[in-house]
Amino acid sequence: VIVSATQDPSSIQSIVISPNPTTGILTLNLALATAAEVRIEVLNILGQTLQTLNAGKLSNLSQTLNLGNVAQGSYFLRVTIDGETAIRRVEDPR
Repeated sequence: VIVSATQDPSSIQSIVISPNPTTGILTLNLALATAAEVRIEVLNILGQTLQTLNAGKLSNLSQTLNLGNVAQGSYFLRVTIDGETAIRRVEDPR
């Protein structure tokens, strides 16, 4: 098995997910250097997309996400910014 680290897109100034671990409701705060098209996806550990949100072209975002309709466990938030991707793990131990 080969594991490699990924680098966030250079346009990201900050990306914060709170609370993490969560009990179903979390907030994604994103700050970009310049306005860009942003898409947010919630993935299960198999890589299957559970939720998708096209946020549009922006430079700052504070987005609430509800994981209350999915089972407890580990998930990933994939944030795509003008075709480049950042991924963060989210734990939901409910």
